Amino acid sequence: MKWLTQKEIKARAKKSKQEAIKVSWEHWEQLATATITELIVARINRRFDLDEKYCGLCQRHRTKKYVCVDCPLDDANNTCCEEYLWADGSFQVFWEYRLHSDGFDKFVIWQKAARKMANKLKHLLKKQ
Repeated sequence: MKWLTQKEIKARAKKSKQEAIKVSWEHWEQLATATITELIVARINRRFDLDEKYCGLCQRHRTKKYVCVDCPLDDANNTCCEEYLWADGSFQVFWEYRLHSDGFDKFVIWQKAARKMANKLKHLLKKQ
């Protein structure tokens, strides 16, 4: 898989709000569709991470003080993708998998959580 780079994500996110959502969706789509081998190799080679460097929305909406302003993921319960994933426990699974890569069971949970995030972003794309 050809993973999106930090540089590419940042450049595309700066173009427009729509492009920031689109590149964020593409990133999560990659995470949701990657095989276990692709994910492990990408993690080892630092081709993705779970921080603002790989989030188009963070690149566009996060301030220097690490506060997201006017992020389209902002709703009544969450202000950004990280809070959205923490709300249902998905982010904890991501961090555990990122650090340990232990087992197919956690990989399946990872894929489901990544799919959930990709679907939320796809819904945002359709609303724009």
